[in-house]
Amino acid sequence: MPKPSEASVLTNQSYFHTQLVTNGVHVIDFDAWFVKQKPFAAYPLIPKYGAHWSTYGAALAADSILKVIQSIKNKTYSSFNIHKVEKSEKAKFTDDDYLASLNLMKKWPSPSMAYPSLKFIGGKKPNVLIVSDSFIWNLFDLEIFQNCFDSKSQVWYYNKTVFDYGKNNMGPVSASLPINAIQNRDIIILIATGPSLKDFGYNFFEQVKTLDRDE
Repeated sequence: MPKPSEASVLTNQSYFHTQLVTNGVHVIDFDAWFVKQKPFAAYPLIPKYGAHWSTYGAALAADSILKVIQSIKNKTYSSFNIHKVEKSEKAKFTDDDYLASLNLMKKWPSPSMAYPSLKFIGGKKPNVLIVSDSFIWNLFDLEIFQNCFDSKSQVWYYNKTVFDYGKNNMGPVSASLPINAIQNRDIIILIATGPSLKDFGYNFFEQVKTLDRDE
C-alpha cells in the first residue's frame, strides 16, 4: 500500500493545529473526536441534511469546551448535564439546513434526530469572547451561551459582526481593536471549521498583533 504523499499529510488543519499547540494555545480537535466517536455515539453527531454539527453533537462539544475552560482557569464555572434526550422525526434548528438550498418540490424527511434537554448547574460565569463561524449558533439554540457565560460575553461572527449575550446584533467589529476589548475577558475562544480554514482566524490574530494599547 503506498504511503500518503507529503502534500496529503500537511493540510491547513494539521498546520494550524501544530502552530497553535507549539505556541501554547489550547486546541480541541472536534473533527478527529467526532470521527472517533461516530461508531459509538448514541445519536447522530452530524445530521444527514445539515451543514453543521447536530444539536446533540453541539451539546457534547459545548460540554467539552466548558470543561477545558475550567481546567485552564482552575475554577468551577457554570455547566450543565444532559437531563434527557428526546428523539424527533422532525428536524429542528440547523439539523436540516442543507435542504432549503436544494430547492426541492417536496421536502425530504429527515432521519430521527436527538434533542437534549439540559439541566444547568449554577456557578460563576466566565466573560468570554467567541470569534466564530456559524457553528456557534447551536450554543444559543440550546441556551448554553445564556446560562454558562457572563452577560458581558460576546460573539464576533466571522470577526465582522458583534452579537451580545442575547444574540442581538450590536453592529460591526471595530477595525481598530482596543486592548480593553480582550483584556477583560476570562477566555477567548476561536471556532473554525473546515470551510473557514482558508481564512483562519478571520483576521483576529492580525488585529491582536496591532492592538491599540492606548484605549
